[in-house]
Amino acid sequence: MYVRPLAAAATACLSISILAAGASQAFAATGPGGSAPNNSLPAGAQSPGAHVFTPPHAVRMTPRATPDAGAFSAPDSSPFSAPDSAPDATVSVGCGPTAGADLQTAVDNAASGDTLVLSPLCDYSIDTPDPASTDSALYVNKTLTIDGNGATIQRDAGAAGDFRIIRIDDPGNLTLVHVTVKGGRATYSTTNGDGGGIEVNGAGAALTLRGSRVVENVAQEGGGGIADYGGTVTVTTSTLSGNQAGNGGGGLEEGAGTVTFSSSHITDNTADASLFGFSAVGGGAARMVGDGQLTINSSPITGNQALGGYTFGGAIENISGTVNLNSSPVSHNTASGDAARGGAVSNLGTLNVTSSPFRNNTANGTVSGGLGGGLSENGGPATFRSSPIMFNTASGPGAAGGGIYDEYGPVYLTSSPVLFNTPDNCSPTGSVPGCF
Repeated sequence: MYVRPLAAAATACLSISILAAGASQAFAATGPGGSAPNNSLPAGAQSPGAHVFTPPHAVRMTPRATPDAGAFSAPDSSPFSAPDSAPDATVSVGCGPTAGADLQTAVDNAASGDTLVLSPLCDYSIDTPDPASTDSALYVNKTLTIDGNGATIQRDAGAAGDFRIIRIDDPGNLTLVHVTVKGGRATYSTTNGDGGGIEVNGAGAALTLRGSRVVENVAQEGGGGIADYGGTVTVTTSTLSGNQAGNGGGGLEEGAGTVTFSSSHITDNTADASLFGFSAVGGGAARMVGDGQLTINSSPITGNQALGGYTFGGAIENISGTVNLNSSPVSHNTASGDAARGGAVSNLGTLNVTSSPFRNNTANGTVSGGLGGGLSENGGPATFRSSPIMFNTASGPGAAGGGIYDEYGPVYLTSSPVLFNTPDNCSPTGSVPGCF
């Protein structure tokens, strides 16, 4: 069990590469089982005395058992079988009434290193999970290339049960290019509740997104869009938007491993405790729950929300990892609830911010007040370089630290003015050197 005091505010690989022939640019940004962890406050608590959450991530961050290889064998007559003498084959998967099922078969039968080419702008709707992995529409444990051509891979709206779209297990290595991953649902009824769009498991697992979108996926627990437990995730010129999680990490949950965003958009994702009855929630855009590293380069983080009783990090909740923000403005994010910490970021780990302004973020605590409209710093260190913290707001009774609320720190400011925040710039008074 992970207990965070509220005062502390708390891949031999399978590479599926989707190369979009003729596409010249990325999409524009748009916007089972196991028992639920106990996230409720201790009995008798009269005020936000503790944020208790029990992420079952210690198990999920290790590679899972790989299904029997026989599950992927196909008759010699299969239209998707590539000749043994032709490694790294290119296989087209057409569009039509059975496009989703055909894609499942193609993925299962592909040899490591193959390329699957999707039909331009086709919707590959899948109504049942892959027999190889009954919690996911597609299962990847090898190297493969998929040419997306603007296609969408989605859970069919009429599907009887919940399942995520893609699961990647060590040594799987999946690359998606110019494809949309949409409508996955990872709930306790059929999954572990993580990674509504894509889940990456194990140190040898990898996911690469180029010119792609992960949108409108839901996770009951963490990582509405993407959940990474030990793997390597690389996202370039892509969008993570409109995803939801019930406990944390509306867009992304990172347990271990590394995640890197470059020239992408992380927008309008939500962590909402009310979706599945949690009492505390954090990280509208991203939540760090292990010792992993999240690096965001030239990728705006905007319009994300953490909503619930006790909320931590409208954009990012960093519980124990390392977050690096480089030329990535953090703006118009909101943490709102009975108690709210960090309209932009709630940090208990290591935070490095370079040329990434924090602007117009809000921590709104309706009962006990918001702390840290820009940053709620309770662990540290947090370092800002050429990153102004301006026009952020902490609101509610007893609100403090419109720019920075620094309970334990340390916070270092270099060419990073803290100005025009409400109701004040930094709190407690004198806690942040250079902040007046």
